[in-house]
Amino acid sequence: MTDKFFWKNGVVCSLNEIQVHEGMAKGLQELTEAEKQAHLNPDIPVQQFLDAAKNELRPLRDKFLSRVADIGAAAFANGNTSLSNEVFSEPNGVRRKLLDITDDPALNAATTREDMEAAVLAYYADIVGSVSPELRGAFKELDA
Repeated sequence: MTDKFFWKNGVVCSLNEIQVHEGMAKGLQELTEAEKQAHLNPDIPVQQFLDAAKNELRPLRDKFLSRVADIGAAAFANGNTSLSNEVFSEPNGVRRKLLDITDDPALNAATTREDMEAAVLAYYADIVGSVSPELRGAFKELDA
């Protein structure tokens, strides 16, 4: 038994053959496969999608920033200027790199969610690959 798809009150709904035969589809617009897909997967402008993805990214970035800043502040308080500078120096400190993730050219050139996720993972991997062992722990998976 195959379902048929209809447009009802702004929602795609499916009815099986029995429901259609019983008249439940009366007055509803039956959708072609293309129409169904268009309603279920509307085209979203890339910039709008990118802005939404960046908004999702910021809370995780903020957690990383907080951890890195705590490590840098503790290093400063203990006289470890090398580690403190690694965190806070401008323009190449880890803190600055984290703040700049939303300006990453690969992220901003992405047109699909998969491309955006790949760009973010590559950006974080570059940071993690360049930091001292003392900072690597800040990039372990964080609880929500």
